[in-house]
Amino acid sequence: LNPVEKRNQRIKENKKRSGRADNRPKNHLSKKTSSSKKSQKADVPKKPVQKKGKGYTSKKTAFKKANSDRPNARKTGSLIFKKTFKQTNYAYFGFGFIFAYLFLLISSVDTVISEGLFFSYLGVLLLKRPRIYSQGITVDIFAIGIVFYSLFAFLPNLPYFFPDWRASAWNQYGISLGFLGTIMPLKSLEAIIMLVASIVFYYHIASWKLNNPGREALLIMLVGISALAGSIQYFVGNNSLGFLFSENYERSPIKGYLGNLSLIYLLGGLGAVALFFDSLKSNKLVSALGFSGALLNLFFLINSQSIFYFSLFYGLSFLLIIRLYLRGKPIVQKLFTILILISCLSIYIYFNQIWLDIITYDLGGFLSAKAKELSWVIWGSIKQLNIFGNGIATAHVVLPQLSPLEYFTEDYSYRGSYLLAFISDFGFFGFLGLILFLNYLFSQYSRTPRDSKIRHRFFYALVIMVFLTRFVLLSEGLSIGLLLLFLIFLHLSLRIEKDYFLLFSKKFC
Repeated sequence: LNPVEKRNQRIKENKKRSGRADNRPKNHLSKKTSSSKKSQKADVPKKPVQKKGKGYTSKKTAFKKANSDRPNARKTGSLIFKKTFKQTNYAYFGFGFIFAYLFLLISSVDTVISEGLFFSYLGVLLLKRPRIYSQGITVDIFAIGIVFYSLFAFLPNLPYFFPDWRASAWNQYGISLGFLGTIMPLKSLEAIIMLVASIVFYYHIASWKLNNPGREALLIMLVGISALAGSIQYFVGNNSLGFLFSENYERSPIKGYLGNLSLIYLLGGLGAVALFFDSLKSNKLVSALGFSGALLNLFFLINSQSIFYFSLFYGLSFLLIIRLYLRGKPIVQKLFTILILISCLSIYIYFNQIWLDIITYDLGGFLSAKAKELSWVIWGSIKQLNIFGNGIATAHVVLPQLSPLEYFTEDYSYRGSYLLAFISDFGFFGFLGLILFLNYLFSQYSRTPRDSKIRHRFFYALVIMVFLTRFVLLSEGLSIGLLLLFLIFLHLSLRIEKDYFLLFSKKFC
């Protein structure tokens, strides 16, 4: 026999041994069981089969939807009145928003209490989720490096590294500023502790979960917080928590409380615009909520008489609407729409010379003055060998010595922008590190949309642009609440859904 015949013979013999006859009828498997076999089985009552409607989702399906990159919030309808609202992962981000506004509100009365509550809030978070994960090797190096770099202010300086104004303070007035790199060591130490706490908080956000329904719920919460902030300020006034403190109490409120509130109105208004256009075709209730929230925040901006944030709101809302309108359109339609908008804007400015004068002289003069201030501070730092900075939280004392501009004629009248204060505190190397880090952020943002479909990413990027614009141009008194909001939106704009390695264990935290 050849191998094939041997194989067929072996198969037949195995069938005979197992007792499986080949002449069984075709409907053998479909025959009914005998009554004796039926009696051996226990009588199990049949459960009524539940119909799986729209509101039903199994655990596996819900898990897939939560981890899916595709935006599925449009199919869920109203997040407020349906069961899918329970599946939104956003609680920690929502608590962050609420506590940020609480810290801002308390900062209007006392900054020390606000910062103390921030440490308590961070401590509770570390007790709840005590593991800290990495944010990427570049962010890790920058975060650890800026902490160690800020400790240079406590190292003794050699005499030839002292700037001229420190030497003249001793020679002419007999004022000894010490041998440390900072003239305010306790203030710098307090600022370093706050800096470390902020970095720890930013790393802590990596363990927070957020899915697509949670992002829509987050926008709703942001609009609600901004509306609440505006209503309290409109009906109660600026000192809304003043009744909790005695009139003789030596308070230390932030000076730019109204400017910080205007920034919250701007963020809430942008979130309302994104909410309106993103849910216009899918959910009329959420869309109406976004439209009313945009009008309400616009009213609060007009009432606060903040021209800067009012102008930013119109410009960024225009960019956001164009982005949402052109999303998913062909590239030819995008280019054609942008060309039409630029042409219409150019024609409007050409026939209205007053706007051309505003853009050329007012805005151009403002930006040129800021550039002049920046050049004076950088040159003054280099000329006085201030390459490592004067220490954190010393800018309001040092800046008048670095720039001869009229803004700095009085020590505590004007501090310049946050950028000038950063250069004064961290020096030339700190300014260079800031440029490299911002370059990394922009490159990371341009790289992530190619492999990520996270919703509202452009809105998060606009919020970061608002904070960076405020950092470069303004100085209104920084609140710990605004710092909290900035860290949350910075993480949202660069968020990539992947698992990083564990940086600090539970016991270490």
